[in-house]
Amino acid sequence: LNDEVDGLQKQSDVLKNELERKASRMDFLRKMVESNEGYSEGSRFLLGSDEWIRKNLATVADLVQAGEQYRTAIEAALGDSAHMLVVRDVKDGYAALDELRRLDKGKATFICLEWVPRIVRRNSRRGRSKGLHCVWAPDVVQCEPEYRPLIDFLLRDVAIVDTLDDVAGTVSKLAGARCVTLDGQLVSTTGTIRVKAEFDNEGNR
Repeated sequence: LNDEVDGLQKQSDVLKNELERKASRMDFLRKMVESNEGYSEGSRFLLGSDEWIRKNLATVADLVQAGEQYRTAIEAALGDSAHMLVVRDVKDGYAALDELRRLDKGKATFICLEWVPRIVRRNSRRGRSKGLHCVWAPDVVQCEPEYRPLIDFLLRDVAIVDTLDDVAGTVSKLAGARCVTLDGQLVSTTGTIRVKAEFDNEGNR
C-alpha cells in the first residue's frame, strides 16, 4: 500500500510540474497580448496557417519554460526576441518570406536553427559567478534539446539577480554580462537600464 501511495505521489508531482510549465507559457503569451507587444501581421498569419502548423512553426516564447520565480526575468531578458519565428532551416525561412510577400501579409522576423551559433556551456560560467548572488538565465530555462543552442545563444551572459541592489556588485565583476532582476529590470555593463512596465488584469499600465 505504501508503494502505491508513493507512486501516486510521484505522479501527482509530475502533473503539478507540467501544469506549472503550461501556466508559465500561457501567462507569458497573455502578457504580450495585453501589452500590445504581440505578433506582427505576418507572424499571426503564419502561426494560424495549417501548413506552417504542420511544420511546427513556433515563436521563441513558445519554446521556453521557466519556473514562476524566474518567469518575469526571462521575459525581460528575451525582449523582442520572444516574438521571433523559429524555423529549422533556411529553406523554410525563405518559403515563409515568399508566402508573406506573395499574399501581401506583412513582415515577420525569423531565426533559423541551422544558423544559430553553438555556445559552449563552459563550467567557467559558474566560476565567474562564484560568490555572487545570481544565477545564469540559461540554467533556469527548460526547452526541448533541439532548441537548447538557440536559448543558450539568446540568453548568453544574462545573470538573474534578486533586486537592483544586487546589480552593482554583480555587473562590476561580470564583464560583458547583462543583469536582470526578478521583477524584470534589465541592466547592462554599459550602464543601460530597461524597466519592464507592469500591467494590471485589464492590460492597463
